Amino acid sequence: MSLAERVNARDPGNAPVMWWPSSKRSGGHRIKCELPPELKAVHYLLKPVLEQLYQRSENVFGVKHFGRDAAAGEVKRLQNEGYCFAAVTDVVDCYQSVNPDALYELPLPKEVIRRTLDLREIPTERDRKYRVAAHVLYSLGTTLITHNASGPRGLIQGSPLSGLILAWLLNGIPTRDDARVLLCFDNLIVLAKTADGTRTMADTLAAHFERCSAGPLALCEPEYFDNIPFDFLGYRFDPDCPEIGISERGHARIMAHLVKAETAQERLFNCLCRDHRAKTGGNSLGASINPLLGEAPALVWRALLNVRSGYSMVPASSLELAYYREASRWLAEWSGTNAIIELHDNLFADVGTPDRAQIWGVLKRIEGREAEPR
Repeated sequence: MSLAERVNARDPGNAPVMWWPSSKRSGGHRIKCELPPELKAVHYLLKPVLEQLYQRSENVFGVKHFGRDAAAGEVKRLQNEGYCFAAVTDVVDCYQSVNPDALYELPLPKEVIRRTLDLREIPTERDRKYRVAAHVLYSLGTTLITHNASGPRGLIQGSPLSGLILAWLLNGIPTRDDARVLLCFDNLIVLAKTADGTRTMADTLAAHFERCSAGPLALCEPEYFDNIPFDFLGYRFDPDCPEIGISERGHARIMAHLVKAETAQERLFNCLCRDHRAKTGGNSLGASINPLLGEAPALVWRALLNVRSGYSMVPASSLELAYYREASRWLAEWSGTNAIIELHDNLFADVGTPDRAQIWGVLKRIEGREAEPR
C-alpha cells in the first residue's frame, strides 16, 4: 500500500515523533523533530486547507506569499518613511511555549487536532543518534546542550504546518500608526519615529503576549536602535541607505559557504589538470593545451546563486554582492575564455535575461559529469 493510501488525518498511526536538542547561537537549545512519514503527509495535506482559511493581519509575515523577504521589504519601506527607531525582539522558546489548548482554536475537527497536532497525545521518542553527541558536549562543560533536555511541547518544530499555525495563533498583535509592529515567525520588530515610541510599544507587546490565548508567552529583552543601522531577518537596515543590505552574521555565513565552494572547485580543477598531464604523458603538443579551456566554475556559480536567492531583497547591483562575485573571479579566469569570464561577471543577471539563461544552460550541461575530486 502506498503512503497516499495510508494517509488518514484521524488515524495517522502510532509511529513516534523523533526529537533531539539542537544548540542555539544565543545559548541554550531548541527541540527539533522528525515526523514519521504518515504524520508528515497529513500535515502537508492540512497545510493548504489552513492557508485557504487563514485571514492574515497585515503586520504578520512568515506565511505563503508574505514570507521573510516581504517582511524585510516592509521594514525598509517604513524606515525610508521616517520610522528610524527600532526595537528588535523575539519570543522566548516560542514553539515549546505555545499552549497546546490553543491548537483547538484552529478550524479543524477536534479529533484531527488531537491525533496530529497535540503533542500531549502523540508518541515521541528521543533520537538515539544524537544522544552521544549531546553527552560528549555535556562532558566538555558546554552549556549549549545537556543530556537532560526535555522533550517537545507546544508546536512541533520540524512540521511543515507549525509556521502557519504560529502565525494563526499570533494573528492580531497590536500595532499603531506611530509605532508599527511586524511579526515574522517568532521574530518581532517595532518601528517608530521616536525612541519613546519603541519603548512604549515594546512594553505593550510584552503585556499582550503574557495574556494571549497561545501563551502566556515571554519576549526576550528588546534591543533598541535609535536612528542607527540594525540587523533583522538576516538583512541589514541602515537609515542612511535606501536599499537593504546583508547582516553581519549573513556575511560570515556567505564567506564560509564560498570558501568551501572555492576550495572544492580548486581541487576539482587541479584534478582535471592532473588527469590531463597523465593522459598526455611526454607529448609536448598535448601538454600545451589548457585542460580547463571553457570550463565554468560550476561549484562556485551554484554557491553564488544560492547567496543571491537567499538575499533576494539585496539589489543585484549592490557592492556587497559584487564583492563576493569579484572575489571568486579568479576561478572563472582559469577557463581561459572571455565567454566564461563575462558570464561570471553577469552571474546576478535578472531571471529571464539572456545571460541568466546562458548561465543555467552551462550548469545544466555539466550537471552529472562532475566527479568528487580524488
